[in-house]
Amino acid sequence: MKKVLALILALAMILAMTACGEKKTEPEPEKKPEQEAMKLTVATNFAEDYISWQSMVKATEQITERTGGKITFELYPAEQLVKTAEIFEAVSTGLIDMAPLLLENYVGTDPFFGAAGNFGIYDDIDHQIRAWEGGQKDLLAEALEPYGIKLLGLTIPYASGTQYMTTFEVHKPEDLKGKNIRVFGSANTIMTDLCGGNCINMSSSEYYLALQTGAIDGLTGNLVPSLNRSVQEVIDYIYDMNFSMSEDYAVINSAVWDKFTDETKAIFEDVFSIENYTKPGAEQAEKNNEDARKIYEAAGVTFIEPTAEEKQIWLDLVAKTREEWLGKTGEKGAAFIKISEDTRE
Repeated sequence: MKKVLALILALAMILAMTACGEKKTEPEPEKKPEQEAMKLTVATNFAEDYISWQSMVKATEQITERTGGKITFELYPAEQLVKTAEIFEAVSTGLIDMAPLLLENYVGTDPFFGAAGNFGIYDDIDHQIRAWEGGQKDLLAEALEPYGIKLLGLTIPYASGTQYMTTFEVHKPEDLKGKNIRVFGSANTIMTDLCGGNCINMSSSEYYLALQTGAIDGLTGNLVPSLNRSVQEVIDYIYDMNFSMSEDYAVINSAVWDKFTDETKAIFEDVFSIENYTKPGAEQAEKNNEDARKIYEAAGVTFIEPTAEEKQIWLDLVAKTREEWLGKTGEKGAAFIKISEDTRE
């Protein structure tokens, strides 16, 4: 009996020691997929000193650094690789991977791409950003999706939009009646026609002499680029109401986007966010605008600020410039405009 008991105790000790010697196997942590090395082609029609291109260059540098060199870029500004008319299709088909582009250039592809070019939908940069975050980004992203393009971010290259730059005072629409105004684009033309002005089409290289000789009485333009034509020397007034603000968009081919890991996508989204992408460019645009205004004022140009009553008269009129566009874009167009109205202060 004692031998049996001793045997049982010995077996129990052996089993206990074996159990103690066993190590628990911890499950291995799930490995995150590694980003494959990729070199992306970025092209645009914008010149190297243009804010939208400069913003894109900075963004690509940050992405390369933050991905540890896994994502690199080849950059082609100023139509070096693709002509303006071909950029949208080039991104869509994957001929190029990314671009900063002006969607208004491609309304022939989709009328909704002219959304931000409507007159009177933004008061200033802050309003643009509120509207973007308030849902306009989502509407534009949805419009681009069928073309295999993903919307990344917003750039605002000019802090002042289209304005009337004239040799005579402007306060209300009737002040343009019978005046010869150089216009560009459909919104400018419709607006000036509604005011009773005579719409004149001419190259930007011609309007300095036309203003100087009195062939035209004014033009629709933007403060910063108009300085390139020395407009400040041949106009007397600028009606300081931003009828149409500028917007450009950073986009990427959807198939390329799908090749990114979640971590890489998060880096892109952060780099192209309002805080990191839009606002730095907008701050530069505002500085450029302030510098331009000083040049105009030094040349003797008077800025006319609209009263609250005048502003409302213009806003009521510019709503008519959207009628044709709204007819083409339906509910989506109406939703875009509503966001602008809802975010106006």
